[in-house]
Amino acid sequence: MLSELKEDYEDWNTHTPERFIFDLLVRRSQTAIVDYWETILEIIAANSDNEKDVELHMDMLALLEHLLNQKVLHQTLEFYSEIVLKMILFPTLCWKSGSPSTKIRKAGLICFMKLIDQNLIPASKMYANFKECCTKIKGCMDDDWCNDLRFAATIAMRHLLKYVSTECNKEDFIDFYADILKRLDDA
Repeated sequence: MLSELKEDYEDWNTHTPERFIFDLLVRRSQTAIVDYWETILEIIAANSDNEKDVELHMDMLALLEHLLNQKVLHQTLEFYSEIVLKMILFPTLCWKSGSPSTKIRKAGLICFMKLIDQNLIPASKMYANFKECCTKIKGCMDDDWCNDLRFAATIAMRHLLKYVSTECNKEDFIDFYADILKRLDDA
C-alpha cells in the first residue's frame, strides 16, 4: 500500500483520503514499518512543509509524536534522528507570514522535546545542530502574540541545554542568554 500512497503524497491536502489511510497504516503496523522507514519519513517530511494545509501538517506531527512514543521503534529512530530533526522539525518551527502557525510550532516543540527526553538523538548529533536549534527556538521565543508558544520554547531551550550541557562552551551559553533573560519579564 505504501507504494501506491507514494505515487501522489506530494499533492496531499486536507481533503485527500490517502492521508487518513497512511496515518492508519503507520499507526497499526507497529514494528513492520521499520522496513519502510525511509519511505514513511519521506512522506511525513513532504507533508510537514510550511506550504501544506495546517490540518495536514498537524496530522503529520501527531503521527510523528506517535512514532516517538513507540519504544519498539527507538533504535530505528536513533539512526534517523538527525533526518527527523532537519527535515521535519526544523521547518515546523519556522514562522511563516500569513499562516496560523502557532499550533504547528507548539506541536513541533513537543516533538523536539520528546526526541530529547527519550534520548533518541545522540548529544553529539544534537550539539552539531545546536546553533540551528537555538535559532529556531529563539524564533518561537520571540513570538509576541502567543504566550503558550513562548513558554513551550523556553521549556524546549531548557531541555536542549540540559541535554547538550557537556558539549557546550561559554560562547554557546552567552549566545542565548539575552533571549532567556527577555522571557523573565513574561507573566
